Amino acid sequence: MKQENHNNNNINYMHILTIVFVTLKLCKVINWNWIYVIMPSLISIGIAIFIIVIVLIVMVVSKKM
Repeated sequence: MKQENHNNNNINYMHILTIVFVTLKLCKVINWNWIYVIMPSLISIGIAIFIIVIVLIVMVVSKKM
């Protein structure tokens, strides 16, 4: 049986989109506010924090039982 190699790359589509937006902003192709430019990364960070909080809540609740 062939073993699949799952390399967990630390970069995802949201970070690539942020890099594209920053590049376009610095090259003055887009005239967006910086908060919109970095929004894809903020969304990724927000999702990660949400998942961590849910896991911690589940751990605390399961430990009390």
